[in-house]
Amino acid sequence: MQRRVAQRRARGAVTVNAWAADSAGRSLRYAWEAPVGHLESRGRQARWDLAGLRPGVYATVVRVSDGSGSAAECVVRVLVRQDTGPRSPGPARETGSALLGPGAREVEGYGLYSYLLLGAPPGAGVRERYVKSIEAFWTVVPDVRALEEYVPRSDLNVAYVPVKAAPGTSVTAEWILDNYDYARARSLLRHLPGANRDGPYLVSALSRSQAAVAASTCSRTSRACRPTWQRRG
Repeated sequence: MQRRVAQRRARGAVTVNAWAADSAGRSLRYAWEAPVGHLESRGRQARWDLAGLRPGVYATVVRVSDGSGSAAECVVRVLVRQDTGPRSPGPARETGSALLGPGAREVEGYGLYSYLLLGAPPGAGVRERYVKSIEAFWTVVPDVRALEEYVPRSDLNVAYVPVKAAPGTSVTAEWILDNYDYARARSLLRHLPGANRDGPYLVSALSRSQAAVAASTCSRTSRACRPTWQRRG
């Protein structure tokens, strides 16, 4: 069973989504739990209202089972920051994937910038898990260029995968892992608490300048930089 989790924010709440695939094609059940806030779940999606909570790190857990005894769990940690500025309501953001090649910079104008990050090369025992996680991400999340034909760039969340080589005509999970840019990933993960030497993680920020992997600093107080991260189990 392979799974992937992502989230998007709406005022004082986050919408958390889990994607899972069963190799035998069995139907899956999703069970969400959170010790704080108000959690409303419906299948693979849950709305987690964190309004009124103090700034800090909070976690929710999703458990995916197939009814035959096989199950998997994933912890999603959300960093809550104080936001005193006005917010404008708008449509929910769609997420599209893109490779971030050597020397390339993030394209300006997206509403949210996310990165699929690995803290270190996998050992022999976990390589398959890394490949499956990347495969789930790359197959579930559509190409951001295709979404741009129908959705304004400002309403999109671009999810970058940093790589250190130019891709060929076909990109596979194996190719991404073999050509993954761990140095670029570490330059972003260093702004988050903890060692973060495993993964995958999904790190997001609201502005390109703050989210850019090449940035030298990331302000801990700026409203333009509100990273969130998620751990896959």
